[in-house]
Amino acid sequence: MTTVAITGATGYVGRFVVAELHQRGMHIRALSRPTSDRSGFAIPVEWVTGDLRSQEGVEALVAGADAIIHLAYEHVPGKYRNGEGDNLPAWLDANVDGSMRLFKAAGQAGVKRFIFLSSRAVFSRTEAGMVLDERHPPSPDSHYGSYKLTIEDFLRDFARTNGIQTCSIRATGVYGLTHPVERSKWWDIVQAVLDDQPVTSNRGGTEVHGADVARAIGVLLTRPTLDIDLLHLSDLYVTNRDLVRLIQRFSGKTGELPPPAPPASNVLVSRYLGDVGITLGGEVLLEKTVAALVETAHQNPSAR
Repeated sequence: MTTVAITGATGYVGRFVVAELHQRGMHIRALSRPTSDRSGFAIPVEWVTGDLRSQEGVEALVAGADAIIHLAYEHVPGKYRNGEGDNLPAWLDANVDGSMRLFKAAGQAGVKRFIFLSSRAVFSRTEAGMVLDERHPPSPDSHYGSYKLTIEDFLRDFARTNGIQTCSIRATGVYGLTHPVERSKWWDIVQAVLDDQPVTSNRGGTEVHGADVARAIGVLLTRPTLDIDLLHLSDLYVTNRDLVRLIQRFSGKTGELPPPAPPASNVLVSRYLGDVGITLGGEVLLEKTVAALVETAHQNPSAR
């Protein structure tokens, strides 16, 4: 049985990844801090207590593993950009230095594959005459984006010097029903509509479902050769106006819609999704997810 070591398993994306890999028959070993919420997992997980600051914990995580999925990102709660807060050195130690410790341990343990969850935050703009695909030059404008790009670069060097197969996945915003439900993206908008409160923000953003991110990781792990070292994942441009309209449809509520959002800009494009046989969920999965959020809110009024 394939053993996959995961960092960030209790996080938003991590829960989707654990479910996907379990479905594929893989043994899952996960690193988690003592304060992490390990509840809500209906499948077996081998837990290793620790974090990326601990060399001992990292070595225990990777020992005997066939692959590593690096999802962990330590940050101020609720913030990815500007997630470093007011203690940049501690943030760098947890994320940049912690990733280096993980790389080193992986090389010493003979791990065969390493997949890193990066972000579209490595881009701040689209250059004239270009599309924002995997060949577009990076241009981070935040510590978060610079961190992700730094780890991508080190991972490529790590692959060359250690013979390990690696891939960085640059994802846009990630949505999906998760545990606990209050952590689910757009839960606050669902609550507002069901409670007859106005939603006035016209925000919009590019999104991909957590299950699609997890499926992409599962596909990359099971390819005969991990021959793609960079993959973009973005599915839909979703606005608050779109969301309120869907929530109203599934709940029977009425009311004014938020103003139209500005057009999507700097849209992430992938050259390789078709090559690896990945089809994203699109509008169908978006509607299914919003319907599930509404149903969950009706079934658990105390969560509102």
